[in-house]
Amino acid sequence: EWLAAILKSPETQICVIHNAGERIGSLRVSMVPEVHIIIGSQYRNLGYGTEVVKQIVEMLHDSRIIARIKPSNKASIRMFQKAGFEISKKSRKEIIMVWTKKHHSG
Repeated sequence: EWLAAILKSPETQICVIHNAGERIGSLRVSMVPEVHIIIGSQYRNLGYGTEVVKQIVEMLHDSRIIARIKPSNKASIRMFQKAGFEISKKSRKEIIMVWTKKHHSG
């Protein structure tokens, strides 16, 4: 039910991530904008996620972008940090990471 609502929402875009013609993951961006990324297990720790997040940040042209991550997902936390996101808020349920233009402009 949750996924069906996300897929139908005009405020959400879902992109498939390809490398050399092979599907390696997906990216979901909402109008907040909020970024969610899934990389296939065999493609993790190869830099694909970081590169895709950096590219989407450039494409969005927003001054603030959010990512919500489970505290146990250390790899995703590192990936978003490598892409320029900073931890904004921590709880037992989630870590909110934020990319802001003012911290990354010339």
